[in-house]
Amino acid sequence: MMRHIDRLAEPGILTKKKAQWLADFLASGKNRPDSSKYGHKDILAALNNMSYNKCFYSEERLIAKPKNVDHLMEVALDKTKAFEWSNLYLSSPECNQGRPDNNDIPIADVLDPCKDSDAEIHAHITFDNELIQANNGSKKGLDTIRKFKLDNEALTYKRCKCLQKLADLILSKNKTREAEGRVSFTDSEKKEIRAWASPDREFSLMVEVYLKKYNYM
Repeated sequence: MMRHIDRLAEPGILTKKKAQWLADFLASGKNRPDSSKYGHKDILAALNNMSYNKCFYSEERLIAKPKNVDHLMEVALDKTKAFEWSNLYLSSPECNQGRPDNNDIPIADVLDPCKDSDAEIHAHITFDNELIQANNGSKKGLDTIRKFKLDNEALTYKRCKCLQKLADLILSKNKTREAEGRVSFTDSEKKEIRAWASPDREFSLMVEVYLKKYNYM
């Protein structure tokens, strides 16, 4: 649902233009910066490359889908963050639009995929099949789920469909194993199943939890 992401070097267009963009924005008196600037194609490409084209928060694959360049710290609360590379995240509309702001749930109280390790994320968030939960009642986990709306109905449905496809694959492999009189999967079959939990796959943290639950990892 959320994995650690290594932030790439700041895109050249941002290094070159951010000071002027910020000055223009502050002088304009507007509440929102120009999305064609902070969402420039080079910036978007870097964010896509960082996350395997997935939402930073939900791990939903965003290829050929609507996506937003999100400000983790809302610009309405700190305009100086409008073009700061460390404040730009790739998000699905579901996780970005209408979420609680920093006055309601401060970013200091939630998980940050660009700062927290996979182990730290999993310490606070887990799954019961497709249902996301705070791990052991973690307040940080619960606040993260609320902040980025990770339990919304659309996401839950997409995670459910993902697990259904994985379960179908495992069932097929089990039928083959039984037909061949084997008691265990081959190394190749194990590799194919476990590949669903690799960081480049959609909803990989959920899949990892699922595979460990049923002793496939």
